Amino acid sequence: MSNFWQRTFTGAAFVIVMLGAAWLHAYAFICLFLLIALTGLKEYSNLMQRHVPFNSTLLSIIGAIVYSSSIYASHQQPNYLLPVFVVCCFVILLYELFAARQQPFSSATAAMGGLMYVVLPFVVFVNMSMRGGDYNFHFVLCYFILQWTSDTGQYLAGRSFGRSKLFERISPKKSWEGLIGGLILTIAVAWYLSTRFDFISKVDFVIISIIIVVFGTLGDLIESMLKRSVEVKDSGNIMPGHGGILDRFDALIGSAPFVYFYLELLKPLLP
Repeated sequence: MSNFWQRTFTGAAFVIVMLGAAWLHAYAFICLFLLIALTGLKEYSNLMQRHVPFNSTLLSIIGAIVYSSSIYASHQQPNYLLPVFVVCCFVILLYELFAARQQPFSSATAAMGGLMYVVLPFVVFVNMSMRGGDYNFHFVLCYFILQWTSDTGQYLAGRSFGRSKLFERISPKKSWEGLIGGLILTIAVAWYLSTRFDFISKVDFVIISIIIVVFGTLGDLIESMLKRSVEVKDSGNIMPGHGGILDRFDALIGSAPFVYFYLELLKPLLP
């Protein structure tokens, strides 16, 4: 099978499974993203352990606890996600205290970085799909449509008009023209989606689309920086032709926390 058809088949199968689970039931969506988060955490551990040793099994267990607790906490008052996260970080520090490594704080920092970089973005993404206590498949669908539109728009605009490098040191193929083209296309699609769905306003759709493009691009660059720092091409090989989970969700990892910040923290303060 040629690389093109391999990428096409793998990508299509992944989209079908992901949207199928999201459409089927909230629990299927939650469980799928738990699996995605833990797989991404394993990839992160494999990359980081090239330079900094830490207990990846312990990190996976703590990651599952943080993820599961956050889903439950999203429906509780008071929300105890922050205390759980702090306790889990303290457990990592205690483990390194007794592990007696040469660089315990480097190991602990790398492990806690996995919780912040991989687990929390998926946590807030799933929680955003349950705003108000009810699962909203349309939010998940629209979010991914905007994310894929951004990726496609940036690729097409960059290939056609790209001249000015966006961040050549990290990603030589990205250009300012591609970013602008992706932004214009994503805003247009967001405006169209706002005429089909009313769970948020037209203005919110547009603002979220801008956040997805800008911070999704930064998430892509940060993941590229991570791979360059450990000298690998892909974060994993779970998806033939596409790389690993971190390769596929780098934009969501970058954008989800900032969309969450806008919807849950900033928007309530606006007039």
